[in-house]
Amino acid sequence: MKTVHVVSIVTLVAVIFLSVGLVSALTNSDATIHATLSNDSPRAGDAILVTVTFQSNVAQQLSIYAIGVHADWMQATQLYGPNLSSDPATVEANGVYATQFSLPIPSTASVGTHTFTVGIDGLDASGNAFSLDSSEQQLQVISASSSTGPTSTANPGGGQTPDWLPYIVVAAAAVVVAVLVIIVMMRSRRPRSQPAAQPAYEAPASPEPEQPKPEQKPDGQDFDI
Repeated sequence: MKTVHVVSIVTLVAVIFLSVGLVSALTNSDATIHATLSNDSPRAGDAILVTVTFQSNVAQQLSIYAIGVHADWMQATQLYGPNLSSDPATVEANGVYATQFSLPIPSTASVGTHTFTVGIDGLDASGNAFSLDSSEQQLQVISASSSTGPTSTANPGGGQTPDWLPYIVVAAAAVVVAVLVIIVMMRSRRPRSQPAAQPAYEAPASPEPEQPKPEQKPDGQDFDI
């Protein structure tokens, strides 16, 4: 009889613990994890910035202790990212947490498409540990000698025209046209000089005809003979 009671108690405790574990354990559907890269086509040997956004879908506070990127050139259990164990990040119920860190691309990484995921470890409000992974994402590693700038296809001494030469010719022609337009506009706006006014011609004054002077009469003569 005592054995039956002991078995019943053990069974009940196990069911309780399993129920609590099922309720408390977080799954990937309880959060959304996404990574944004500052450059999704890095060269081997470069370092890029990774911005991780964690969206909680549960109505309880979570604590994050570690965030890391796992790329296919790493070992199976390796994650690269900040360790927050000394200062855990707190995510409120249904809250969002974002962080940024640098990810080096090893010089030994092969050229081509690579896959990576983001892993997050933490504790829920009940102190239960969880480990969540993002969906798989991709980046393209290019050769260390590759350049994003324009390159010339001309072979030195081969007599071929560089790719950038037509652009320089077009730019120079545009500058010349712009200068000519400005010169024409300035000339059309310049006021025309007026001819100097000529002084008016004045005809010489004609001499006035002399009036005959009246004949002077000798003193004491009152009349004419």
